[in-house]
Amino acid sequence: MGVRRALVALGLACAAQRGARARALAECLNASRRLFSDAAQLRARDVRRARAPRAPPRLVGAFDVLEGDAAGCAARVRVNAQYALSKGIQGRASPDVHLDACAWASALRHVRRLPSVLWNGTTPRANSAEWAAAVRAHDRSARGGALDVAVRAYVAYAARAASAGVATPAVAAIGRPRRYGTCAVVGGAPSISAGRRGVEIDAHDAVFRFNDHPAGGRFAPMTGRRTTVRILNAMWAGRQLPPDARAGGDRGGAGGLYVQVCKRETTFEYALRAPLRRVLVEPELLRTFYALFGTGGLTGALGVWLALGWCTSVSLYGFSSPCELGGKYRHYSSALRRRRAYSERVQVNTVKVSLWAHALRCAKLVRWAPSASDGDDGCGAGRDGGNETGDVLV
Repeated sequence: MGVRRALVALGLACAAQRGARARALAECLNASRRLFSDAAQLRARDVRRARAPRAPPRLVGAFDVLEGDAAGCAARVRVNAQYALSKGIQGRASPDVHLDACAWASALRHVRRLPSVLWNGTTPRANSAEWAAAVRAHDRSARGGALDVAVRAYVAYAARAASAGVATPAVAAIGRPRRYGTCAVVGGAPSISAGRRGVEIDAHDAVFRFNDHPAGGRFAPMTGRRTTVRILNAMWAGRQLPPDARAGGDRGGAGGLYVQVCKRETTFEYALRAPLRRVLVEPELLRTFYALFGTGGLTGALGVWLALGWCTSVSLYGFSSPCELGGKYRHYSSALRRRRAYSERVQVNTVKVSLWAHALRCAKLVRWAPSASDGDDGCGAGRDGGNETGDVLV
């Protein structure tokens, strides 16, 4: 099923059975919640050893589905503070998440009516009521990031971005909504190394990757060879990517089209001076994302929203599966590049991004492609009935 048909069906369901749709979303998320049990048990053991070595084991859930909104197709969810660490910027995000599939459908229709998902240099209407609402949604917690900083940076750099050729009508033409048919969005979760779905990934019309995640060469069986779009966070705004992240691009072998996510003026400054030319996300697409998602908008979650606007159907590969949230984390490439694992991955935003992807799957707007060695969606995400057959997927 294509995204357009899914949006129409979702809109009809929202109009005719809003309460039923809300319960369906909550039930689907509850099914996903049960899949976190193994990881939660690992986390519970860590907590017990650190705080009370002699205490009995206690199961700590990653999140709780508080309720489904009978007035709409929504669910209210809270990340468990005992499960997710609260230190650091990503840990200080608000644990409360409001998920509304009807709002996503409406916003996605709006995004697909935009001239482009890439910025053409037009100064955004930073003082609009829509931007004010998005700023309130994004800045409700002590995360440390401010969306009003992002829109002010877009305003300040509009002229320079246009003159540098990174935000022009020609660039915008590349970002025409639904330019691509099928798209694979490839994350960096370790589970992708077990699936060996490189050929399947490369068979899509477009392949999206993130930051320095490699493709081709020894990674080809796991992740494929092609890269159409590479989405970069602030860390990579002014840095040269390693060779294995620049190979195999669909656009002349230069590693694909580089889309830079800019949310502050320093990132714009680096992006304009980058050795490989970047293009920028359309600010209106950024606004709709944060209005829907609030805090916790890591680059992977934003990249999925960008792909939904750019593509007719979207499949997710290598996104964190529930079983990977219980321990230390390393990208699929870390072992081969001999990098150390991060000291701890499970922060509030980690769970929120996984929730976002699961909820989009529950709404049948994305397909969570199998990546684990047992053939399901990484620890069993396919078992809740949301994505086992092609006729309910996008």
